[in-house]
Formats: sequence, structure tokens, C-alpha cells
Amino acid sequence: MTGELYINGIDVYREFGITPLKGTFNEVMKPVTVKSPLAVELENEHGEITLFPNSMALLEARDFTIPLAIVAYNSNDFFDKKTRFEAMLQSGTFLMFFPKINLAMTCYLKEVTQYTQLEPVQVNAGRRVSAIINLSLREPNPSLRGLTKEANAYGVIIDENQANPDLQRIGNEDMAKNAVVNELAIQGTLDQHGYLKRFNRTNGLLYADGTPSITDGSAGNVVTHMPPFYYLVEDVSATVHKLWISPYPIPGFDMHPGFTIGCFKAAVNNASVFGKPANSLWSVINSDIKFRGGNNDPTNDALEKGFLGKARTMLSRTNFRTYAQNQGPDYGLIDYNTHVALFMLFITKYATLNSQKAVKDKINGYYSGGLGSGLTSVNGTDWSNYNGYYPLVKCGLALQMGMVDGEIEHVIHDFNAGGDLIVKINNFMGIENPFGDLWEWTQGINIWKQTVEEGDKFLAYIYDNNIYEDSITDKYSRIFEFGKTGDGWLRRIVLGRYFDMLGIEIENGASSSTYFCDRFYNDLTPARRGLLRGGDANDGANAGLAYAHTYGAASGASAHVGSRLGYYGRVRPGL
Repeated sequence: MTGELYINGIDVYREFGITPLKGTFNEVMKPVTVKSPLAVELENEHGEITLFPNSMALLEARDFTIPLAIVAYNSNDFFDKKTRFEAMLQSGTFLMFFPKINLAMTCYLKEVTQYTQLEPVQVNAGRRVSAIINLSLREPNPSLRGLTKEANAYGVIIDENQANPDLQRIGNEDMAKNAVVNELAIQGTLDQHGYLKRFNRTNGLLYADGTPSITDGSAGNVVTHMPPFYYLVEDVSATVHKLWISPYPIPGFDMHPGFTIGCFKAAVNNASVFGKPANSLWSVINSDIKFRGGNNDPTNDALEKGFLGKARTMLSRTNFRTYAQNQGPDYGLIDYNTHVALFMLFITKYATLNSQKAVKDKINGYYSGGLGSGLTSVNGTDWSNYNGYYPLVKCGLALQMGMVDGEIEHVIHDFNAGGDLIVKINNFMGIENPFGDLWEWTQGINIWKQTVEEGDKFLAYIYDNNIYEDSITDKYSRIFEFGKTGDGWLRRIVLGRYFDMLGIEIENGASSSTYFCDRFYNDLTPARRGLLRGGDANDGANAGLAYAHTYGAASGASAHVGSRLGYYGRVRPGL
């Protein structure tokens, strides 16, 4: 199943429906054979001369065969997956990694044979077809087993003194060109038991099996699931840092837990629906009055500026969290660790700190550009006059893009005296409007801005595993200190082992086109605060994946502040 076998960083179950069968681990873990010493037989002397290597014993290449199952929706899907899988293996040597036994080995394909005919099987709640194939492989040099950051990871160099937001790439070029860590993510509907039914990667309006996706909530919440991945912040000097990222547990790397978050800003039902009580948090596309967004005011239901099908706002972080828990104990809001992960995944894919950089095609095989400006350029006065800073667009407009990054245009009709307004809706890893549109309340972090008597520090308390509190007790997992900066363009962030993203320096050459290219709103008034991320539709160039706001108490609520559903239980990805 998922997470059992990676080839060149690709989870082969998610991509090809491939899962190792009984006997695979025994085969790959068989002891390798040591080469015999070089023996020279002498005609005129007793015995022979035996020559041993000066260092360790030399290992022989070896052949082995492993059984794998391919699970597919139907016969056509089976042969498509089998053909693509074989093509990947035939491209040359490849790295196989078995997480359960922590074994990495470089091999090449000798032969693929189909061992059984297609047979029907049951996968989760669905009927599928499956057949067994045998892979005959050769490991040319068993001494090369293991993982290194140079060969099995990729990343970027962050120089704190470099104003240009574009970054130098490091590590494995092929992994970087394919953004293999990002490609582990999948999008689909997550049901109440944690089963995720996948969407088509390039069109979320369809499931992977070609049937129309069900996004109204009756099949569960629409989410992007990113499995755990590994990263390392390596300090080259006091001001130069390397960020490495990998699907593999390379020695010295930390594991990020990954995330499962709503693809859209969160909605709330005002009456019980789909087995959930009123005031539950959702990630859905649903224009029924039960899912009215904004402040749930029905006045303009018949108009585009009304709130049907839109995200819920005018709620405190406390209430958003309570509503998420009404879905079940494993639910919450998007958290600080996810906020950090999104930025790491963006900059290692695009090699820039500027998330609003224009959308571009690949250059020399690498992803270039950024996510575009998104929904950030709306005039504030016009927005206030239109609907009082409440949500402008319905949820789900970018679902047609699937997991493809980029942006699309959307028309808001009769927006102002000038008529219609064309806005951009952007998409990152299937996550609609990852910045802009509406601010997002974020759990997993509490901020204490101390008085002089309390210690005169700005401290961030970080919480893992869906642990939540509005006050600060002893439930946090770690603390870090960030800058007493005030408001301004973000020049430097805390970084450190966990790539912490609150600012320690603003201005000093920073702008919308230099350094992090985002603002940091960080008032100096001593208080307990929460974190808002991303910005809203009026923030323009201020907004972005690094944009953070530390003014608000967890009890605060605004028309232009929403959140995003988070799920912290076990996800069971299906085909």
C-alpha cells in the first residue's frame, strides 16, 4: 500500500498502484556475496598466492526478483499503469527505498513478467482489479547502499545578505526538476473514517477513476494530503543556510509530519447535515443555505455579493477550532507547522522567496516563476461598498486545476461603479488561494509579547499533533524567540532547525521585490496573540506565503478573516 516502496522518490502505490507482496523483503535483505580473493596458481611452487584487497571485503553485484501487485480501476487503467511503470524502470538505474526496513539500493531492470491474470479485488469500499508481476533486477554495486543529501535530496541556499529573492539550487537535479516531494501530495475527498478517494491530478472535478468528484460534503471534505517528508536546515555560516528536502529519512534530517488540510477556505453549516451537527467546519463546494458563508446573513442570498457557497468569516480562532472539533476529535485548523511546510515546499520547487512571482513555464527543466498575485489586488473601498469586506468568491473555483500550480481568472459582476472586476484565483498543490482572499486563523502557535517585567521578549509557543489551547500552559512542544520588529517588509526570519518563519528583521532594503517580498505585521503592544497567515484580497504585494500577522487575540473576529480545515488523524489513501 502507500508508503511501502519509493522509486526515485515516487511512492509507486500512489502513482502506479504498485505494492510489494510477501517475500519481497526477504529477497532484498538476503546477504550479499563477498568477492573471492584474487588467486594465482604457481607452476613451480606449492599452493597458490592469494591477494586480498587492502580495505574491506569487496561485494559482488547480484540479481534478485521481487513480486509486486498492481491495483487498478479496470483493465485499461491496469495496462496504462503497467506501461508507465515499466517505462520508468527502463530509463536506467534507479533508487529503490523500502521505508519499513530503511533500505535504499540502486538497481536496474532486467525483466518484467506478469505472474497472474487480472482478478477483481476489494480496496477500501471500492471494487478494483489486480495482477501480480515479477521484477527481475540487478544491483550492480551493493556497497553504494544508503542515503546522502547530495544524492538523495535537493534544495536551495538562503543568503540573508542577498536582496534578490531568487535562490541557488543544490542537490539532486532530477529530483529538483520533478519536485518529487511536492508530487507525493494527493487531493480528494476524505470521509469520516479517514479514507481518501483521490481526484484526477490535473482536474479535481473528476476522481482518478474518471467519475465526477463529489464535493458537496456528502462524500467527506475536499482536502490535500501531504505525507511526511524530511528536511534539513544546514548552517553554512551565520548568514548563509541550506534548506534540503527529501522523501527519504537521510541521516541528520528531521521529519516533517506532513499535513492534511482543506483545499478551500473553511465553510460552516448552520444546520445539521451529512451526519454532522450544526456549526461544524468543512472544506466543500456547496451553495445550499445550510452552508451560507460570511456572517450567515441571508440578506443578499439572491445576489452574487451574498454569501452562499462562500467561506465562513466573522468567527474567532476559538470558535473556528470548536467548529472543527464538531467534525470529530481529529479535526482542527491549519496549523503553524503546515504554514512552514507550504513555504518550504514552495521555495524548494521554484527556487525563489517571492511567492507572488508571475506564473511561468519551466526553464531548463526546472520549475520557474511563482504562483502569481492571486486574489490580492481588490480596492479596499470598493470591497467595503460591495459587501463589507466579506468573502468575494465562492469556494472551489480552482478545483478544475487539480494539483497543477498556477492561477485562473474569475469575474465578479457589478462589483463597483465601473462594472465587473476580473480577479485571479491561484492554486498550489491543490490548495486554492494559499494566500490572499481571506486571512486564515492558524492553530499550533500562541504568541506572548512580554512586558519588560515579564521578560521583554517576543515568544512563540508551538504545539504539535492537534494539541490546542488559547492560553499558554505546559502543552506546547517548543518555544522560540522572534523579533520585536514592528510592521514592515520582511528581511530575515528566525529559521533555525525548524525553519521558523516569524521575522527577526524588517525593512533595511526589504521590499515587495527583495528578500522575502512579503510584509510582517507585528505590533509592539505586550499581549497574548494568535497568528494570521496569508493576507486578504486588499493586501496587494504585501501578501504571500510568508505573510504573517501577530496583532489579533484568539477571541478576535473580522469579516475578512476565515480559516482552513485541518485533519490530524490517520489518512488511508485509496487509489
